[in-house]
Amino acid sequence: MRLLHIATAMTSVGLLAACGGSPSDSPAPAPAPGAPASITLTGVVATGAAMADAAVSAKCATGTGTATSSSTGSYTLSITGGALPCVLEATSSDAAKVLHSVATATAGSTEATANITPLTELLVAQMTGQDPAGYMAGVSASALSVSVTASAVTTAQTALLTMLTAAGLDTAAIGNMVSDPLVAASGGTAGNAHDVVLDNLAATLATAGTALPEFSATVASSSPNAGTAQGNASMLPPELLASPKAASCDALRSTSYRIVKVSPSVTIGDDAPVTATQTMTFDAATLTANFGPGDDWVWTATAQSCQYTAADGTEIVVSPSGVIVARAFVGADDDTVSAGGRYRMLLGMPSQTIPVAQLEGTWNMLGWDIEDSGLHAPNAGITSINASGQVTSAKCFGDALNTAEASCTIEATPQPVFTAHEGGGFNVTSTDSSDPWSLRAFVYKAGNGEKMMVWLNAQGEISFATRQRVAPLPTQGNVSTGWNVQLNASNTAADVLSTTTNTISSINGNTVTRQSQSNGSSVSVPQQMVFNSPRDGMTRRLPETVTASDGSSATVRELYSIRLTGFGMSAYALPSTLTLPNSNARFGVSVELPAVSAP
Repeated sequence: MRLLHIATAMTSVGLLAACGGSPSDSPAPAPAPGAPASITLTGVVATGAAMADAAVSAKCATGTGTATSSSTGSYTLSITGGALPCVLEATSSDAAKVLHSVATATAGSTEATANITPLTELLVAQMTGQDPAGYMAGVSASALSVSVTASAVTTAQTALLTMLTAAGLDTAAIGNMVSDPLVAASGGTAGNAHDVVLDNLAATLATAGTALPEFSATVASSSPNAGTAQGNASMLPPELLASPKAASCDALRSTSYRIVKVSPSVTIGDDAPVTATQTMTFDAATLTANFGPGDDWVWTATAQSCQYTAADGTEIVVSPSGVIVARAFVGADDDTVSAGGRYRMLLGMPSQTIPVAQLEGTWNMLGWDIEDSGLHAPNAGITSINASGQVTSAKCFGDALNTAEASCTIEATPQPVFTAHEGGGFNVTSTDSSDPWSLRAFVYKAGNGEKMMVWLNAQGEISFATRQRVAPLPTQGNVSTGWNVQLNASNTAADVLSTTTNTISSINGNTVTRQSQSNGSSVSVPQQMVFNSPRDGMTRRLPETVTASDGSSATVRELYSIRLTGFGMSAYALPSTLTLPNSNARFGVSVELPAVSAP
């Protein structure tokens, strides 16, 4: 079964944060005319230690107010004629720390407890999908009543605690981070269990080298309620930002990875199970990957950050989003593939769980399919998926790579459907009884909210996908360097890891000219890249004969690519220029180096 028959998918931290409230979340009723009531907010401002003399302000559905925290961090704030819900802000006496929280409304209530801590700062980010300070500054009274509800807070807290637990933080002491009793450490007096969690959060972020503002921005961007990505959000998802990192690579963290081997499974067939996948637990401190008892894989750092080797000759690089890409030796004794003893492309995606509903949208895909000749060749298409996981349309897959979207062939119905797989990711299953087939699919969600889809079948076919959008043009003079791991037409990673540095020299409409240098060479070759060609989000490199910087003649091959936006990666394909049974087709993944420098 060719991958051109499918649509897309993979894992991520699947965290739903509701915006609306149930009837029980209704705001407190307005006071009767002539009898203005008061609302009273109480709580503790703390970062582990009490935040004494902090300026506390509240913006509510009706009214605003201010207060100052005591030496123990406690505060009381009253608003005459006020009405819940509220959003709150606490600024330390030296203005170095600013934290936020919320107070929800209960019918008939004029009082609420609202602790203000780093946990509630993250809660507001998760619940709103915005920078908490920006949310407080911009939210209207009417919007407060809709967005700050008990159900929204509960949903956001559940997602946040799941995220922090995945990063190794013990949050068992937290029942409700907004209203639970909080005794902050102050004046030599120890804090309670709630306060200990705040201490541990601070220690966890310090060990990971992550500041709270960066972590909060990434939580907001990865929230299902996020709009556009936050400017200072990391490409790493929040749970990785809070995990220990390798000394040689900020993006390589201690976590569990789903490993995909681009190779045929033990059993091959349209409906055969995909077995070329494994789970790997990685220890960033020791650079040791573990696949089970007694099955360790030790990496050795190279002089270049985020690049590693293994004793079997495997070459490994790590993208800025934490995705591992390798030219890996698959031994003949490997029981997850049908043909071992050769080099394969390997992908390692940090384990996440994402609901089917988050697959909804239209995706550009670039894949590597088996042809009738038995050799692999590139294929590209466009697929749309609805919130229930049903593929609603698929087109362009059977057409030449340079076919414009308006001229693409639309696949016949019925289309496949995505369902959650018990081992992670998704099953993609044919709904055509006359043509049964199935695939495995995975989604990885970066910290800035972007998603990358990867799917594969038992025959060793693979495809990458990203949301379809108009690709922005680069800026003139921009320099980028990438590692390249690529497959030949026999689906083996026969070519060693290479690097390419590209410098943008001119821009004319959608055609960008770049000077390309390979493997540190001082000789550059001009290449013309046509953006959003032949379809939005794709880039085509024009085939031509050019003059290199040293005066020699150089042949530039046709190439198609899709940038995996937000991941520091691209998937690319070079169609064959030879006549069968020969083929020089290539399919690869390019990974941005963490520090760009021209050779």
